[in-house]
Amino acid sequence: MKSYPLSGLDAAFLSAETRETPMHTLQVLVFSGGPAPSTEVIAAHADPWLDRVPELRFRLQTVPLGLGQPVLVPDDDFALHRHIERVDAQPDQPLDHIVSAVACSTLPRDRPLWALTIVDGLPADRWAAVVKMHHALADGSAKKTMLERLFGVDLPATAPPVRPQTTAPSTLPAVLRGIWSVVAGIVALPMVAISSVVGMFKVRVRRKKGAEVPARPFAIDTMPFNEGVPRSRVFRTTELPLDRIKAAKKVSRTSLNDVVLAITAGALRRYLSRHDALPTRDLVASVPVGAGAGHAVGNHVSSTFAALPSHIDRPRRQLRYVHRKMSAAKEELVVAQMDVGGWAQAVPPILFQGVRRLLAVLRAKKLLRPAINLIVSNVRGPSTTLTLGPYEVEHIYSVGPLLAGVGLNVTVWSYRDRLEVALLGTREGMPALESLADDFEPALRDLEENLAQPESIVSRVADFSAQVLSGEFAAPVQKRD
Repeated sequence: MKSYPLSGLDAAFLSAETRETPMHTLQVLVFSGGPAPSTEVIAAHADPWLDRVPELRFRLQTVPLGLGQPVLVPDDDFALHRHIERVDAQPDQPLDHIVSAVACSTLPRDRPLWALTIVDGLPADRWAAVVKMHHALADGSAKKTMLERLFGVDLPATAPPVRPQTTAPSTLPAVLRGIWSVVAGIVALPMVAISSVVGMFKVRVRRKKGAEVPARPFAIDTMPFNEGVPRSRVFRTTELPLDRIKAAKKVSRTSLNDVVLAITAGALRRYLSRHDALPTRDLVASVPVGAGAGHAVGNHVSSTFAALPSHIDRPRRQLRYVHRKMSAAKEELVVAQMDVGGWAQAVPPILFQGVRRLLAVLRAKKLLRPAINLIVSNVRGPSTTLTLGPYEVEHIYSVGPLLAGVGLNVTVWSYRDRLEVALLGTREGMPALESLADDFEPALRDLEENLAQPESIVSRVADFSAQVLSGEFAAPVQKRD
């Protein structure tokens, strides 16, 4: 395979990275069926696996002075042992603690942007593979495709391996490709700008007609996990039965994503209540929205904002509120047709990094508050059991990075018959992250019990009155999921 420049969106994750905010994602696969195979056995099997995703052998080639997008080129010095580390779990060093430590450091940029940590000695004769991969290489959908390729799901048995070229191209052509990608983005910028202006006008018209307004960034209460982002990381997990989530979706006539967001709001309400930190208005979450599927590398996502009404005490009302706001957000996403990738393509890394430094100064001087409180992702993962020789994948947990001033990431992956929930926070902002993980099951139970109760006319009127008095009510969106 030849070298190719990163898209502007991919490169943005590289430019946004600092020592305090590593921009990698983590994927934790827990295997059952015996102790972990030796590093030599893993290395022997990894070669054909990497042939199925040859981009994992590519390293980064930057453009001098940051005038063009970085380029991925085949790594002539690729050595698998530089990417694999082995750790033994201990009673005082369980899997979550090991993953927390792995999450703290950035990936070296002199080699392909991924690393694998094998964790042996887990209870019940299990082991885990912790895959750390830079967000510039893959979004959630791409990671799912990678998993399917690596484990041979839906991969024809007769497909020959595709090995990348072994000789890296000279630096000059790679640099020119990176510069040209920015030039092409600048050339296309007028059409991107026109489309954006038209989209913003359509959104304004929509709102003037009295349509529901989605969650608004910057209009937030600052939570403990929004006070900067130190380098420390805490990783915790939990799981929820998928059939119960689907049942709640059916009863409430909302979407599965709405139910997940409502449960997250309920869990956060429980957690923040214990810490005397309940918000007075919506928590605002950035929610990635997939713009494509089937790709194995790169980012093909946009994002929208979700309102998490942790200030509301009744789960049914929380879910209704989430549904209204998310319906409005999806509608505006379609109306606006904002080409985030098009804008990013025209911005060279040197300019992006300059803006990042300026924002860091403004935050340090308390002149800029965070735009959002947290990140919540919901990714549809494999529905069938993945196997690796004699081993069966028991759990798949995945989580994305934290941002400056955004110290909580909740990532939900579906796997087989359940939702695997992974949480990443900081020790300073979320000292009791494990208790938040424990709050998800009670939050689901509260929602189920509330939905099971017959809703009387008196209850509906009381809810409506409370919505009006709190400013929560707005005209309903006509289009439903």
